[in-house]
Amino acid sequence: MDCNPSISICIPTYNNAAYLKESLCSLVPQVKPYDIPIYVSDNASTDDTIKILSSFRHLYSHIYFRSNSENLGVDQNIINAVKMASSRYVWPMGARRKFATNCVKRVYSIISKNNPDLLLLPMDPPTRLPKRAMLVKNRRYKSAREVFLEHTVPASALGYGILPLKAFSQEILQNYHGKYWIILTVIFEHLASLNSVDVVFSGWPSISAPERSSPTWVPNWFQVWNELKNAIRALPPSYSNHDKELVIRKHAQYYLSIHNLVNLRSEHVFNLNIYNECREDLSNYTNSSLSIAKMISLLPIPNPRPLPIVRRTCAKIVRTLVQVKSPRDSASSR
Repeated sequence: MDCNPSISICIPTYNNAAYLKESLCSLVPQVKPYDIPIYVSDNASTDDTIKILSSFRHLYSHIYFRSNSENLGVDQNIINAVKMASSRYVWPMGARRKFATNCVKRVYSIISKNNPDLLLLPMDPPTRLPKRAMLVKNRRYKSAREVFLEHTVPASALGYGILPLKAFSQEILQNYHGKYWIILTVIFEHLASLNSVDVVFSGWPSISAPERSSPTWVPNWFQVWNELKNAIRALPPSYSNHDKELVIRKHAQYYLSIHNLVNLRSEHVFNLNIYNECREDLSNYTNSSLSIAKMISLLPIPNPRPLPIVRRTCAKIVRTLVQVKSPRDSASSR
């Protein structure tokens, strides 16, 4: 039987065998009724990735995979996965994602009925969604600016955007390759190139990430943050500089949050040198106290890494301290 020509799922992976197995367990039963192909590009994994893919190939014949001879980097692996597809739409998907019940059915229905320039899914994991979120219905956007202001956070991550294969033009890929943010830049370059925009946001729970997993790029956290700022500022001038700074501020609430600074300190990623480098961003883009952030950068961290209970205790202490405003915060509030 031939593959479905309308949409393909493209998965770049690297040493994610256990998560990939969970993802395929939730995905394969949903794509089978539609013969949707799954393309996997493996970035020279050293775990059981290929073994797992081979076992699933016996369960579903439309799984296709190849392994790079060496690790080509995140962006190139994403591009390789997408280039395996020949369908009208591609759904770049993280290997750590899990699919909610009827997720693929809803996505396929929206794509088939609306033929949008982009379909966006909510980023919150279904298990963490408040009940009222279940009432959110699809929303349609006719403005690239609105999408840019409201949805760059989910659009920056694998799995939350489905877009035409033609959006991955060679020119865009060359301009942004190797900057960590190929999906975000492809999406918003694509929308900027259109005379009219038709974007659908589906508010129903769709996919989730593992509760206790952390990104593999944590050691490069602040490099990724700097590249994010550069990528957003390099987008076409149809997105104003003012809007770009607003979007950067939204991302900063995650990347530079006190909670994440504590975690990064425990991972030996955040220190006084990094604090000095990102002090201006903390001041410009967040409401975080500089004194608290500096204190976190100086916290003693045992080696080897602390036990989870120690990390949680440290995080609790810092969150308590954050409740007390620093002199800088008190002065700014007057």
